[in-house]
Amino acid sequence: MKFFNKIPQYRNKNILLSYILTVLTNAWFIEANWIFFLLRIMTFKQIGIYDASLFIFGLLFGIPSGILADILGRKKVMLLSMFFCFIGSFGISLSDNITKLILFSLLLNLGWSFFPQTQSAFVFDSLKVRKNEGEYDKVNSFSYIISIVSYSISVFLGGILYSIHYRLPYFCFSFSYFVGIIASALLKEIPIGNKKFTMSNYFSILHKSIKHIFSSSLTRYLAILFVTLSLSFYYNYSTFKSLLGIHFKFYEKEMSYILSILGITDIIGIMVLPNLRRKINNKTTIIILAFITSISIIIGSYKIGSWGLIIFLFLNASTILSMLLSEIIINNNTPSIIRATTLSSINFFTKIPYMALTYLAGLYANSESFEIFVKNLGVISLILSVTGSVILLKKQKKQVIYPKEHIK
Repeated sequence: MKFFNKIPQYRNKNILLSYILTVLTNAWFIEANWIFFLLRIMTFKQIGIYDASLFIFGLLFGIPSGILADILGRKKVMLLSMFFCFIGSFGISLSDNITKLILFSLLLNLGWSFFPQTQSAFVFDSLKVRKNEGEYDKVNSFSYIISIVSYSISVFLGGILYSIHYRLPYFCFSFSYFVGIIASALLKEIPIGNKKFTMSNYFSILHKSIKHIFSSSLTRYLAILFVTLSLSFYYNYSTFKSLLGIHFKFYEKEMSYILSILGITDIIGIMVLPNLRRKINNKTTIIILAFITSISIIIGSYKIGSWGLIIFLFLNASTILSMLLSEIIINNNTPSIIRATTLSSINFFTKIPYMALTYLAGLYANSESFEIFVKNLGVISLILSVTGSVILLKKQKKQVIYPKEHIK
């Protein structure tokens, strides 16, 4: 019992099931080897086009998924997400040509686009309904910790599984989503004034969300959030991390070991974040993270060999903490009725750079130009970080004030 008492809000069934879903959706057995799996079917250039195209497809459903979650209910959307992810990932594990790979990848990306922001909104409202929304910081931090533990263990095991047979990591990856279907079905829906789905309600929710983003306390955060979330998503979910590893001469086994080890340092960073926020504040913390990420990318553009491990250390920690802090900032400044839509909308805009960056990374992966690409990415990010910092620290203008009961 002492162990469970250390788990934030474990008596809340929805929160406990959300923890389980976090473990399952972060069991990335394929992380250190997926690019090598694809190279059995595609070239580097084809992978760049493939990845960018799939991202565009998933991006198109980003905002609609949030709106559907706010109208129909978060449980239904999360359950649908797990179903799509299972079918897609299982299909990929059996694919032996580009056509099958693309079809099942589309389904997997559709599932991915439905889940993250919906889960975040669901967790916040599951706490709010019991008047425990003040515990969101602890719950979210714990979720990130167990996501890293799940990620690290699965990445390590994925390297071993890949050495046995290259399809095994994908089989385990898909099984996690199968269990996720069961966990999602056990969730209890939280009433948030859900309406019947109509196009009128759809556009009404979207309009309220966009208005909130550009006329509330969130507005001054937009520029810096654009930098941190764009870089965090690109680093963690594109080919960039794998290509950077190859740039440092790290390959399948090395990457599986390195990413597993880095998970430990990420956990330490997450445990330190709450104290850092109390001593500094959200604004200064998000600015520091933006600068660490940008400068790390610039240094990582050089062929520094095994010293690249230090770059991975800083990039992993800064991007994970940026995503964690961004969710806290957005949720704390958004009304429940448009929470999932607002999260999805902001994530939509911050994912747009991913398309061009993924294509360019794939295009230059096999040439000396990759070093130039990485350096330019870092320099541009640093310039945008400075701009976002100035906007965030600038004296706040008069904003739309929501009734107290609507601000979470």
